[in-house]
Amino acid sequence: MVTHRLARDPEKTREMILDAAEKVAEEKGLGTLTLDLVAQSASISKGGVLHHFPNKNALISGLMERLTGRFQQKIESFIQQDPTAPGAYTRAYLRAMLDNDGPSADLIYALLSEARNIPEVMNLLRADCILWQRRTEEDGLDPAVASAIRFAGEGMSAAMMFGLAGPSCHEDVIQFLLQLAGGNKPSNLV
Repeated sequence: MVTHRLARDPEKTREMILDAAEKVAEEKGLGTLTLDLVAQSASISKGGVLHHFPNKNALISGLMERLTGRFQQKIESFIQQDPTAPGAYTRAYLRAMLDNDGPSADLIYALLSEARNIPEVMNLLRADCILWQRRTEEDGLDPAVASAIRFAGEGMSAAMMFGLAGPSCHEDVIQFLLQLAGGNKPSNLV
């Protein structure tokens, strides 16, 4: 195995390890993820991985933090495209939830399943959900309407990720939810 000395930027090394962990998890499944496989994929020693992530749970927590961070960036990007209040955050959340770009659905749902067993991951997820719900409720819409839109989007996203039958009028449902959220923007922003 080729190893590299960790005389590089610690943040870059941490990101390289997370890249490798994400790749291993997507290709082989989260259940097969080991620190040894990640070290091999990142071309560093297992000790280098352990320096940044002291155990597998910490690595999985790092992956969850990374994916929720990407999701938050997606939300902010959609807000910039459609900043009109009220409802800008709710529409952006819905669009981000239904956006298929990014990590595989299998990895996201594997991490969500794993969250039940790893307190650090569950705590990260809870904190993010509290933030998302607070921002939804403070978006200038009726909080119940905004929350219903958020949860409808999450349900549609789950159906899409699991390959379950969604509504035959999928696009119509999205447009209806966007209108409820105070927007009547063209569907190309979805």
